[in-house]
Amino acid sequence: MEVRKGAYQGLFYDFVAECAANPRLIALCPLSQAREDRQEREELVLRFFAYSERYLQFKHEVKAFLDEYMRDKDTGFDREEYKTNFLRMVDFVEKYFPYGFRKVSAAKSTPRVRFEAISVGVHLALQVNPSLVPSSMGWLSSNEFKYHTTTHASNSSTRLKDRVEFVRDSLLDRK
Repeated sequence: MEVRKGAYQGLFYDFVAECAANPRLIALCPLSQAREDRQEREELVLRFFAYSERYLQFKHEVKAFLDEYMRDKDTGFDREEYKTNFLRMVDFVEKYFPYGFRKVSAAKSTPRVRFEAISVGVHLALQVNPSLVPSSMGWLSSNEFKYHTTTHASNSSTRLKDRVEFVRDSLLDRK
């Protein structure tokens, strides 16, 4: 993300940095100091926007996918729509996910695949039902969710699709 900061300075990068500095996101998504220093939260926010919009187009190369997305957004994006989507996702996670993006309450860091699954899955579910109230959150402790949020082949297009759609479908009671 540090390299992207230099290469893609502009309104969209500034917007991503602004979202990453959101105090509620910081509370819900703890990171180690080393990951903070590498601007990991900005990377996570960028992944949220890119995957929310284009997860079905993702193939395998994360860096190229995110770089292309940044280039596209430098030519323009609907700031208010993106901000609304981001804040709506954060509100939902804060309200319904007992540990936020963490695995357990005492976790000091948030795995990327877990953040992606939850943030994008929530966004996709809210697109279907903006007034969604989940009937159950028991799936968070299921073996299936654990499987979807482990790092094995985490950058494959199939695994990305499966994890975000698992969260979406669980929230929408499609399982």
